[in-house]
Amino acid sequence: MGKTTNKLLAIAAAAIAGRREEYIRQIQDLRDYHSREARQVTPLDQRAELDRTLDEHFQELTELVKGLAVLGELTPRSIDAISSYGERLSSVIVTLAFQRFGMNAVPLDSRRVIVTDKRHTQAAPDFPETYARLAATIPAMARENVVVMAGFIGSTIDGVTTTLAAAAPILRPPLWARASALKKSRSGPTWTACSPPTPPSSPRPSRQNHSFAEAAELAYFGAKVLHPPRSCRHSEEHPRADPEFAAARSARTRIIARPSRAPTRSSPSPASARSRW
Repeated sequence: MGKTTNKLLAIAAAAIAGRREEYIRQIQDLRDYHSREARQVTPLDQRAELDRTLDEHFQELTELVKGLAVLGELTPRSIDAISSYGERLSSVIVTLAFQRFGMNAVPLDSRRVIVTDKRHTQAAPDFPETYARLAATIPAMARENVVVMAGFIGSTIDGVTTTLAAAAPILRPPLWARASALKKSRSGPTWTACSPPTPPSSPRPSRQNHSFAEAAELAYFGAKVLHPPRSCRHSEEHPRADPEFAAARSARTRIIARPSRAPTRSSPSPASARSRW
């Protein structure tokens, strides 16, 4: 599902430029791509559910793009709305794939539980409200199921879709752990020492332990997209550190494709999360 966000933004650009045939073709190509890839991991008895989900999402996307074409303008709020579709679609497809392999997986729309401010394209979580919603939602769902949530997206208190600032997804595992008292998180990959696009022959040493501050530093200097320092304000060493975040429980992340690999543990205290490369 790689590069879907870029494709969505290209569709938006074609729409506001008035290139109707181009954006219609791009939407159809993107739908065909998701259908083709998803069918490889979706059980036969759930293909109808897959088609229904894709139809709903792409019908909604088409209406949004038509609206952009009429307005001829792409605002930050519109960027958030259109770029959220990639994450939303992938979480549904991952859920179906988990179910195929015998896992009791259920999807959860991140926008229901991750509440942010109104800074579109670079939103930050509203921690107290997010904690409350996660605590009220996740424990019951996770008792018998693997909960699958999209990354990078949330919503304002009014329910308007937002996308999180570049470093914000690093908040997820400890955020969930504190809010829902979960001991482990299967949501993210084991932390590595360098950005993902490295030569296949170059080993990437796995980090077994780190503090939230170290995680913020890794995100800030290792992200493929440059972002302002304020997006790392959850770091313990940042002058605007969030006291709620500093009180979070520890969390473990593990690579789903390599379950035998040791997980990475994130915790509030640097002393309890000594770096081991």
